[in-house]
Amino acid sequence: MKSNEQKRNEIVSSYFAEPYQTSNEFKETIEEIIEPAFKLLPKNRNEDRAFLGYNPKLTIDFEKVYEAKVPENGITRKNVLNKVTELFEGAVNWGSSLALCNVNPESNRAGLQAFLFCSLFSPNILEGEYAWNVHKAELECGAMLGDLAWDEGKKAGCIFTYGGQGGWQYALQYGKTRVLKDSMSKGIYEPCKVICSTVAQFSKQHCVVWGGIGTDNLIQIPVDDNNRMKIDELEKVLIELHEKDIPIAMVVGNSGTTDTNSFDDLEAISKLMEKYPNNPKKYGKAILYADAVIGFSWLSFKGYDFKNNPLGFNKEALPIIEEMYEHAKKIKFADCYSTDFHKSGYCPYVATSFNYRDRDEFVNLMSYIKTSKNNHDNSLKYAYLQERSPYNPMYYSLESSRSGAGSCAAWATLHYFGLTGFRLVNGWEVEHHIWLRKFIEQSKNIITVNPNNHGQVTLFRIYDELVTDAKAEYEKELNDPSYKEKLIANNKIIEAVGNKLYSWVRTGKRINGKFTPYISFSTGFRATNYNEDFKDPEAVVYALKVYAMQFHSTVETFDWVIKCVKLALNEVINEIKTTK
Repeated sequence: MKSNEQKRNEIVSSYFAEPYQTSNEFKETIEEIIEPAFKLLPKNRNEDRAFLGYNPKLTIDFEKVYEAKVPENGITRKNVLNKVTELFEGAVNWGSSLALCNVNPESNRAGLQAFLFCSLFSPNILEGEYAWNVHKAELECGAMLGDLAWDEGKKAGCIFTYGGQGGWQYALQYGKTRVLKDSMSKGIYEPCKVICSTVAQFSKQHCVVWGGIGTDNLIQIPVDDNNRMKIDELEKVLIELHEKDIPIAMVVGNSGTTDTNSFDDLEAISKLMEKYPNNPKKYGKAILYADAVIGFSWLSFKGYDFKNNPLGFNKEALPIIEEMYEHAKKIKFADCYSTDFHKSGYCPYVATSFNYRDRDEFVNLMSYIKTSKNNHDNSLKYAYLQERSPYNPMYYSLESSRSGAGSCAAWATLHYFGLTGFRLVNGWEVEHHIWLRKFIEQSKNIITVNPNNHGQVTLFRIYDELVTDAKAEYEKELNDPSYKEKLIANNKIIEAVGNKLYSWVRTGKRINGKFTPYISFSTGFRATNYNEDFKDPEAVVYALKVYAMQFHSTVETFDWVIKCVKLALNEVINEIKTTK
């Protein structure tokens, strides 16, 4: 008969797979997830749908979830896996040709495999010891991305963080620490400003609040019709701050915004910052941060022969691709920039790098505990961590424990794709957006509203079919304050169409036997030209949006998108007429 101790040990040991080649437990643990994961996928292309499994509805009981308790006795691993599988029923299938709703593409094979390796073996880039050779991935990403942006890979560095907002947070801390020279010890002892455009990513509010700057010190510059920061308006602000001796912590330039893929002119911004600097007797130099979480992938066209076009991009796509690279290469004027490899790097969540041109400056500024390498007092070091490798980001990172998964996935993708792979992917996106925009142009009541912004997204508005000139309608909406009520009414139609399409996805609706596409919409990607400061929340422009980033999509997919949008509009208009 087994003793109680033996029984306890058997139970505990069953929780963990033996990590030996002579045991099948480890392998079986991994293999067990394959079959239920496969069952969530459609059987074939004819069954393609934008959601996993067969029930697209949200089935959570939001009252009961708060009654959950830890069970007295655990259940079998098989039952746990069944429960996990149920969680993914209805989740977005990012590999579907119809999942066009966000900058969240299917993960590439090498990036996925590298990410899974880190899930298996848990490298922690807290300091070198717990990541060991794995932290080579982060270090080499810093060099490769530094070379692409600044031709200075040996001097540059990067640190992977929790997402695009983490990039903003690092940039602000970098700026505060450089500008307010003793803020590490004294804190933020006087106001300093953060400047960005009105269409900068929503992280701007989180950033200034969590960073202790406060929303009153966030200055937002209006944008032009191409959704780019107005340089003359920026200059006015810089002159005023310069004359009043008010310091700037950082200026943020968009390098591919989420909503429109617009690029600010980083070269012009940099020149103005040089012309109107912080007072050097009192403050350090403000940093210029490029929010390039989407647009960074265009840096891959560095060195591409656009004249001979060896990859054979078509004549419509080639000038657009070259234009995008011309925008992206101005990242070289920035002190730092961020990438989201889980966006235009086609990696699993989360894989964001914050990249800095001057590694020595960044590390020295940001290290609030100095290391023995810099000949500082060793008593200031963390008592329970050891420096067994030259790389110890624990002294300056926003997070302490950090998974190596993001950096490994990005590193693997950079090797797997190479510059050519990234070029092919970006070129594919442009060519397919061209097709989408052609389908839009064929309709008199639909208009693309980011025509001069290219990349991963197309934004468009659809009007009642009584509108026969969408361009003229949009011009009135943008420029005529007396047309505001019609703008609001049209915005409501856009929102209703977006919600209608979403409801079709979430009910598994089919039209002529085909599932409907999953696209999204923006409730104010830009303001009207008479509301540049966004003070009037109603004088903004809504738009439907499609992210052509799923590589199983075809020209027929985008034709289908526009057909479904028109069908949704018809239902919405009929419902409006019925309610009246």
